[in-house]
Amino acid sequence: MRILHFMNTPLSVNELKSGGQGVNASGGWMAALLGRMLKHTDFKFACVAFGNVKNVQVTYDVRIDCFVVPGDLTGRSLVHSLQVCRDLVDQWKPDLIHIHGTEAAYGLLPARSLVKCPAVISLQGLLGPYSEWYHYFGNSSLMNVIRMHRWLEILAMRGHWKLFWRIRRMAEREREIITNNRFFMGRTAWDRAYISAVNPSAQYYYGGELLRDAFWQARWNIDHARRHRIIFTNAGHPRKGTEILLASIKLLQPYFPDIQVGIGGAISRTSGYGRYVRERIAELGSATIELGQLTAGEMVKEAVESHLFVSPSYIDNSPNAVCE
Repeated sequence: MRILHFMNTPLSVNELKSGGQGVNASGGWMAALLGRMLKHTDFKFACVAFGNVKNVQVTYDVRIDCFVVPGDLTGRSLVHSLQVCRDLVDQWKPDLIHIHGTEAAYGLLPARSLVKCPAVISLQGLLGPYSEWYHYFGNSSLMNVIRMHRWLEILAMRGHWKLFWRIRRMAEREREIITNNRFFMGRTAWDRAYISAVNPSAQYYYGGELLRDAFWQARWNIDHARRHRIIFTNAGHPRKGTEILLASIKLLQPYFPDIQVGIGGAISRTSGYGRYVRERIAELGSATIELGQLTAGEMVKEAVESHLFVSPSYIDNSPNAVCE
């Protein structure tokens, strides 16, 4: 059987063959899935993702072909990028297309009948609900939203203000994808209900998420953990509630002087939101530690050494960090 995966993150052949153990950014669960399928099936796979390239780049292995497609599947390049993806499908001739998520435009390929073979979309986030103001920015005041931007970002219509409106437009595209596709996979009652509400004729299949092996190979024990140490993994987006977590730490400091939060993942040093988060971090002094991007093994080490994990998101659909 030949299965072609469309994914939002380009992954190398080595990352896929290792099951994502060395991935220190988004996409580890996709590598875990493919790594397991390589081990337990004799299928042939192709992986396609957009990237900052001028021409289609491809790397081959015995059972995996990895393609990076130019363009970002948005704006003026959308039609051309879809044509390139359609041509790749025609050339590779899969038996099944697996599209990871509704966030990018790959789901338009079957929705607009650009490809003929069966296609299934596995649900990640859902931009429709995510793009509501109170889910994107939470209870942040308009003044705080402005503080999340540099003045240049506001004047140039960049930063999260612009990204919010971009996601609103992407949510309209997502609705076309959900309305005009037939097969979906998910793992929560919420995403199943959402698909049913938007497309009552869709067929929905349960598909649990695969965790990378490192998360099965360690056990948490309070006797070995540092008391009052918190681990958190995504400070790059207002929806993830970073400022709520940091404000909570500030309230708890008088009662737990040794409280500490380790923040995994990158915090921008150039964006207004990154500056905003760093200002909140500075207010807490030594109570916060930036851990940077972490591999699966590094994340496991931080998790077992912490007292608890916190996910303060305003809205999420079974985030992988919580599963891990």
